[in-house]
Amino acid sequence: VAPGAVFKADGCGAKLVVEGTLTAAGTAGAPVVFTSIHDDAIAGDSNGNGGATLPAPADWGYVRLAAGASGFLAHTTLRYGGVACTGYDNYSMLQAWSADLTLADTTLESSFGNGLFAENARVAVDRCRFLGNGQFGGSAGLNVNGLDPNHPFVVRDSEFATRSPLQTAGRIS
Repeated sequence: VAPGAVFKADGCGAKLVVEGTLTAAGTAGAPVVFTSIHDDAIAGDSNGNGGATLPAPADWGYVRLAAGASGFLAHTTLRYGGVACTGYDNYSMLQAWSADLTLADTTLESSFGNGLFAENARVAVDRCRFLGNGQFGGSAGLNVNGLDPNHPFVVRDSEFATRSPLQTAGRIS
């Protein structure tokens, strides 16, 4: 994904499932953005309603790295996602399931569920921001399950912030 690319999504069915490799290589001046169709602050009024609707957590689904996939996100922002449509699904805006994920200079903000959920995944987080995620019960800005002792889980120079007493910044198990 090229620097400056903007993906605006609408509804729980709006999701990206990666079964290969996702490289979102933004720059400080031209980040890659995944956000709500209602987010007029990014790339203008895409839904053409003159600002009648505001973005909110759960406006769109998620980006999921399936088992065996890999992802590299640099200078990328994901916001206002983290919802599932029906049945058992994961309420997380960015997901890594037995996948490899590297985040650098990336912001995950205002997810209904977890900002990032990783299970049995190799994860490296460097200079990232997790802001106001986790309105769905039991979710957090960063939620990691099933750590592999042979592959260290790394978080460096990153910021975690909640916006309400009901939110949790991180959970690692």
